[in-house]
Amino acid sequence: MSPITEGLYEVFVSEIKESTITSRFGTNEGLSFFFIIRDGEFKGRRLYTFVNPKLTPKAKLTTVCKAIIGREFTAEELAVINETKDLSDVVLGRPLRVYTVNNRDESGSLKYRIQAYFKTNIEIDQKEIDEAMELYRQPIETFKKKLSDEELDKAVDELLSPDAPKAEPK
Repeated sequence: MSPITEGLYEVFVSEIKESTITSRFGTNEGLSFFFIIRDGEFKGRRLYTFVNPKLTPKAKLTTVCKAIIGREFTAEELAVINETKDLSDVVLGRPLRVYTVNNRDESGSLKYRIQAYFKTNIEIDQKEIDEAMELYRQPIETFKKKLSDEELDKAVDELLSPDAPKAEPK
């Protein structure tokens, strides 16, 4: 599967979960945001970013959420967003634009990084959100346990192919 190229992508939030990452700088706890590309050559591919869980004015989480909801959170909203589930309730399925750049990692592999987040004027209808959530929200956890990232991307591509069976509305 080819690497995602640098560029501006229309995406929507498909999943948020608490996670821990370890790097040469140490171990950090935070939130993992997963986005699905909505159109173009990379339609259906997932993008990911890790953020510190604090909603401070200059935090990456604040920038991401502002792009998603189109404004800063109100004091009332901040008062009720005290868990990942509460944040998920506000942003899951919501559209935004992201700009990615490519860098080489320590092994020389080409990796994307989301450099910027923007509000979008493109709306997603409830049917598209429901179909995407049906395809990704629950199966992703199952796939992650069994597949590498490359295998997961291939499986997602297969699920999104025109020949794939469609989820029946509930």
